[in-house]
Amino acid sequence: MAVGMQGILPTAGVGGTLPRRQRRPGTRPAEDNFVFPLAVRRAGWLLVVLTVAAVAWAARSVHGEQDHVTAWVLTSAVFALPGLWLTWLAGSRVAPSDRPVWRLWYLGFCFSVVGTTALLALSGRDWDWARAVWITCVGLSILSYGAGNTVIMRSRAGRRAMAPDVLDLTTVSVAVTVPVALLVGEAVVTAEDAWFAICWSVITIALVHGVACAAVLAARIRPEDRGLAWLAVALASAALVESAGQVALALDDFRAPSTALLAWHALACGLGSIFVIHAVRQPSV
Repeated sequence: MAVGMQGILPTAGVGGTLPRRQRRPGTRPAEDNFVFPLAVRRAGWLLVVLTVAAVAWAARSVHGEQDHVTAWVLTSAVFALPGLWLTWLAGSRVAPSDRPVWRLWYLGFCFSVVGTTALLALSGRDWDWARAVWITCVGLSILSYGAGNTVIMRSRAGRRAMAPDVLDLTTVSVAVTVPVALLVGEAVVTAEDAWFAICWSVITIALVHGVACAAVLAARIRPEDRGLAWLAVALASAALVESAGQVALALDDFRAPSTALLAWHALACGLGSIFVIHAVRQPSV
């Protein structure tokens, strides 16, 4: 989950303004429509680049399950602490119609943070409890992010019936995940670290659905509103690649070096922060 699950991360949804020539009287200028000022957004991109580089350098000697989990949690914490505040602030400043979506995403983020904190706080005392708390939080986080995505999908569809979208997205998810499950499913459930492999497999399935949601929303809304939508696609895709990498690492019994995967985790977490600080005040159309 980056943090935690990176989510499962928000789909698109709140973005953009009309081009200057088409802007109606009283419509906010493009820059004013962002919740956070330009300086904050530029600083966010710079910090993401620096953090990814720092994690890649610091993780050069990380090997084994315990070291990997600890480094993964610490990397998550770098983004989680400011992310909690920024996400709540963004959700308080978007349009009232979008606030329920942001609150659900925030709830999913909180579950992710609680789960990853448990992995670090309880790992030296009661590893079984740490894993149980994290697994529970994974499920709750998936439900929260999924609920938020469902709300934003319905909102951007003009409040029409959700059944066609749910059916289409489920079909895509099944078409992608079932062939993979047939190939690696047995290896996942029989792995030495099956708890880790199974959890990240579930996250991967959820993220396939998340990428599909973000892509549908990006295609559905008007072109000038798609900036944040495509950022959501990038975030969900990065989280998907990470989750698949976590499964592969578990199937390899954590023998491979974790450097590249931890750096990618930092990138996925960073994109989550970038998504938040690019929140806009007016809903997309």
